[in-house]
Amino acid sequence: MNTTLKRLALCLLFSTAVALGWGLVSPNPSHAQDTTQLEAECVVVASASTNIVPASITPQEFCKVTVALLGNEWRKAIRLEATVLVVNNLSARAVVVDTTIVQLAGDIQGLRTDVTQLQIDIAALQTQGAVQPQIDAINTKLANMAAALQ
Repeated sequence: MNTTLKRLALCLLFSTAVALGWGLVSPNPSHAQDTTQLEAECVVVASASTNIVPASITPQEFCKVTVALLGNEWRKAIRLEATVLVVNNLSARAVVVDTTIVQLAGDIQGLRTDVTQLQIDIAALQTQGAVQPQIDAINTKLANMAAALQ
């Protein structure tokens, strides 16, 4: 499991522990209610410390899940948790795509270098009066590389 998923799992475990602890010590179980103010206060506290929220999620995401758990809004918390996992998964995929793009750019540059060298070879053969089959073979390679660049 990568570091991001470990941090997210620890965050969700912590949120669940806080919610269960709150449920055990609270004299009146809380019911579904407007949690906007609670979320805002949570964001202020979570943003003030780097030890509360894992780096893989924002304080807003953390607080939405935590407040949903504290408010006994289990379905809302599960939906938010799934959303955070999807966003983190998309971020990981974006990194892979970016790396692939960089690798492809390097490959394209290598092909351009090969094409340039073939053009130099063709010019050298033409000035030396070399045989036409060699020139045709190089032209074919050049055409194949140009097609690969497309």
